[in-house]
Amino acid sequence: MQALMRIPLIWWAIGMDTSAYILAVIGLSPAYPATPLGFAALAYHAAGVLAFEEPDTVPQANVAYAYARPFAVAFALLAATRVLEAFGPVRERYLWLRNRFDQTVGGKKLAVVVGLGWIGAPLVEKLQRRRARRPVVAVEVDDESPVVQDARRHGTLVVTGNVTDVATQDRIPFHEASEVFVATGDDARNVEIAGALLEASWRWRRSRTLGPLRCYVHLASAGRQQALSRHGLWAAHGKNIELYAFSQPELAARDLFFHAERGLGMDAALQPVPKSKEPFHLFVFGFGPTGRSVARHLARFGHFGSLVRPRLTVFPLRSDQPFEQFLERHPGFAPPHLDLANEAFEHIEADDWDVRHGRPVSERYRFDPATHAVEYAVNAESIPLTHDIQSEAVTGAILKRLQRSAGRRVRAAIVVCFEEDRLSFESALNLQHALFHHAAEAGYTDGPIPIYIYLPVEHGLASVIDRRRLEGEATATPAKRFPMRPFGRRDEVTSYERITRPDLAMHARGARQVYKRIEPFEGAVSHPDFVMSNLDAAQHAVVKLAALGIELTEPGKLPPEGAVRVLPELLSDDIDEQITRLSRHRIDAERFLTLAPRVQQRIALMNAVAGPNESAAEAVQAAIDAAVDDFEAGLLAARRDPQLVAQMEHHRWMGERLTAGWRYGKRSNVLRTRPSMVPWVYLDSHNQRHDRIDLVRFLVQEWAWGRTSYFGDDPATEGSMRTTGHSRRSA
Repeated sequence: MQALMRIPLIWWAIGMDTSAYILAVIGLSPAYPATPLGFAALAYHAAGVLAFEEPDTVPQANVAYAYARPFAVAFALLAATRVLEAFGPVRERYLWLRNRFDQTVGGKKLAVVVGLGWIGAPLVEKLQRRRARRPVVAVEVDDESPVVQDARRHGTLVVTGNVTDVATQDRIPFHEASEVFVATGDDARNVEIAGALLEASWRWRRSRTLGPLRCYVHLASAGRQQALSRHGLWAAHGKNIELYAFSQPELAARDLFFHAERGLGMDAALQPVPKSKEPFHLFVFGFGPTGRSVARHLARFGHFGSLVRPRLTVFPLRSDQPFEQFLERHPGFAPPHLDLANEAFEHIEADDWDVRHGRPVSERYRFDPATHAVEYAVNAESIPLTHDIQSEAVTGAILKRLQRSAGRRVRAAIVVCFEEDRLSFESALNLQHALFHHAAEAGYTDGPIPIYIYLPVEHGLASVIDRRRLEGEATATPAKRFPMRPFGRRDEVTSYERITRPDLAMHARGARQVYKRIEPFEGAVSHPDFVMSNLDAAQHAVVKLAALGIELTEPGKLPPEGAVRVLPELLSDDIDEQITRLSRHRIDAERFLTLAPRVQQRIALMNAVAGPNESAAEAVQAAIDAAVDDFEAGLLAARRDPQLVAQMEHHRWMGERLTAGWRYGKRSNVLRTRPSMVPWVYLDSHNQRHDRIDLVRFLVQEWAWGRTSYFGDDPATEGSMRTTGHSRRSA
């Protein structure tokens, strides 16, 4: 039924027309001789059936002709409906009815898109693609706008008006929608619309099955997004609405780090060997909105199994925001005036989290060393781009920082993200050529070092780079030593899946619920920053899995023969059957206490216990701890470090918090301080427990979605591929 619903009206009309004509030919053929004149008369009178004409001679008891007439009527009605669609009121009413049909019969959820600009228009188009078409209502101000006319020609219901007005709001079925996307092109306007919807939400009568309306608001400035977050705008959810912000530069940076084998988190060549103390060094050319987002993402996600701070070198243009202003906005990002070519950074301790090699004296860093406080997240420096990008001064600065320090290899990547596509493209080509020749002259043989190019609009240039990667790397030495990768295409990064991140959102909700079970401090997980932290932890899981050599199969696929399963007793079909027999909903606390230990562990990690009393709450915590202990025992048996991922998670959490302005101090959500801003070894057992739970809960949720986890190659083994089979659609 749903497959038939996806067929456009025009094809239904053509099908009815063709069927009526063929049936008329079959039904009337006995009445006409098999001569050229007879065939001509047959064709003429068969076509007359479409105009409701009655031939002089009709064979008796003719079933085909009997069916041809109602098919002709159906064709006329469909054709008339198609013609009436051209008239505004009729077309709008028809689209309303079609949306209602898709919702009630097709079971599809309505989406509202406010603004048909470069974000809204492609989003509407993708939501209404034929196979997975969803009912959509678009909202624009100007009824005569070309984008409005184009959207209507493609069958989109467009409501024109000011969405902040009550009259316009009443014309839009917010009470029936599951999501609304606000992307008008003006940040202030988007925030105003979000506030108006928050105020109006009390009037909506939403069903419990729909839940609160999820409102995604675009803010081009990631700094503005953070400022509003600090003032609690995104925490001001109403009963019927939840507000979420997204930013195109932030989405582009996430694409760089995590998307489809093109990013830092997924590329095995960029992951330092666990416990190797190999630093990861990122070079960023251009420090506009995208460059700043890339820098923040490095602080949030550049934490690999080597357990050292990431390094960053920024080459800003004169027109970019000064790096010093960036540090004023993000005081925990890096100390000012660092020089990563300094002799201090040849020591292994220079990248550790609890020492201060190479750090300049500053009033900002006056903590007592006895506290072991971690003061910043990234070893970062800025080198103004005053020379040509292919000059030896620029390439020499890169190669000098890539020389082995204390016998360690420096893993590196280069990002060219000027805000103008063609400048990024030309600069990356010149840099690749210069680096290849200057590296050969300097005797630098490590690599490859990928060059990522920010190309949001120029699809043709991105296609050229992709083809060059596929055809040239095997033969062209520069492309092999310094391969180029495009990232950040607008139509990809602002897609529905990238904005909403459904898998990651479910992971984040699950993590928050589990932490509430074990967190004794009321309100400790309710701060909006920790909601983002749970999302980031789920995103960072692919990096942790690669560090452990754990691979995930896609749903329905079995691991290779002989593969060693992770948590085989906990993640088994037998427990799935037991949970299915118990209930599809949450299990009451009394029943939970009667279950087998393995079943208790799965249910506790999936937070499927309804309102446990005091004794059941202790049992829930004990079940979670038992699952974590089993996981770490399995890691030890597979020759993996049981504490590695917990330490990586702690570094990720500190990097994220420090960049957002949190500091060491007494626990306070108001002052944004935490006593856990210290290296892992100085954490108390309670805070270590948080970090140890995260990946176990992640693997349990992935199993519930049909993904089996097993141990692949040991990442610490020389020559290991060190890849992960995990591919996240929402990443």
